[in-house]
Amino acid sequence: ALRARLPASLKLSITALPTWMNSPALDRLAPPLDELVLQVHAVDDPHRGLFDPAQAERWVHAFAHRMPRPIRVALPAYDVRVTWRRDGRLASVEGERPLLTGAAPGKTLRTSPQAVLAFLHALQRDAPDSLAGIVWFRLPTDSDRRAWSPDTWRAVVTDRLPPVTLSATLVATDTADLWTVTLSNDGIVD
Repeated sequence: ALRARLPASLKLSITALPTWMNSPALDRLAPPLDELVLQVHAVDDPHRGLFDPAQAERWVHAFAHRMPRPIRVALPAYDVRVTWRRDGRLASVEGERPLLTGAAPGKTLRTSPQAVLAFLHALQRDAPDSLAGIVWFRLPTDSDRRAWSPDTWRAVVTDRLPPVTLSATLVATDTADLWTVTLSNDGIVD
């Protein structure tokens, strides 16, 4: 219905989830679309993390095999914090801004720049013919504390991700056997 109301010159694209591959409704949805964006992050059990490059690669190939349309792949450039209810169910997901949930038990789900780059390398080696490109979800902004830094994102996009450079220092205190330990990130990678 939407396609019929839009000018023919306007391209129509939607974001699709991997779970849609098993739905017969996908066959009816795809024909009027010019392309689909397959989101391969934050779509699985949060206990397993935000992004799994091996699973994402399987989803891309399966989706490309199933869909007769160009596809783009949506990749994460961010972290999220999740909190849990007492019964173990997900209570909240904090994205760009913290929710005022207080001290609720939670966990930060991190997206490793190294894992995303490894996924991109896998696509370079064996991309489906229908792969039209990559879409980045949550580009760095000054107000988004959970997005990668511009330097980290740029390093991944340009395939120039340097090794992580961490250093540790120990400083003795006035109390015997008590030390101040400082870990520092001395590189550009988050």
